Amino acid sequence: MATTPQYVRKDWSNGEVIDEASLDNMEQGISDVNTGVRNLEDKTAALESQTLKSVEAESIEPETPASGTIEEGVLKLKIPKGAKGDKGDKGEQGASFRVSSTALEDSKADIAAEALSPAHSVLPYRIGDTVLDATTKKLYAITEVTPEGVATIGTALATLP
Repeated sequence: MATTPQYVRKDWSNGEVIDEASLDNMEQGISDVNTGVRNLEDKTAALESQTLKSVEAESIEPETPASGTIEEGVLKLKIPKGAKGDKGDKGEQGASFRVSSTALEDSKADIAAEALSPAHSVLPYRIGDTVLDATTKKLYAITEVTPEGVATIGTALATLP
């Protein structure tokens, strides 16, 4: 539950005279916020962790479990490293950089599968691919691709110098 008194904001009007009580109210509000933040900083523990050498999960001895201490407001954890896991599945193809030698325009649809380099047949177009219009030096992103490899671009992201 909050113990700091609620700050009362003053709604100033044009031409209103600034008086000492109003300035004192602002100063007190600023001071209360500063004190509150400093108190939070003093009470917030830092976290420090250390991964111990690799051990097989079955061979972790009861004497070497994960452990933690608090020293000078810092929570220090020591965590045994587990056994190496299995290799994961191959990830999907990431976005690519493509070049158009013909002029493009914002939100252009029906960009043929072979219109950009590398072509869709060489490296399939993907949403998010970056396209450079070599004639205008504008950069676009592919926003849509049909199963046949026909692409749509969005508005220009930037123009290169």
